[in-house]
Amino acid sequence: MRIVIKILISLVIILGATEIGNKFPSISGLIGVMPITGVLVFVWVYREIRAHQAS
Repeated sequence: MRIVIKILISLVIILGATEIGNKFPSISGLIGVMPITGVLVFVWVYREIRAHQAS
């Protein structure tokens, strides 16, 4: 179930950047490299590590 949530959140971010890119191509590149993608990765890794430590 967790993997599905991860995929859905990532999909929303990618689709959002794509839609914005259709209207403002220069901004879509910025969204792709914005810290939100880094934060998303850190959250996933933190949750994975915490789940393994709890086991």
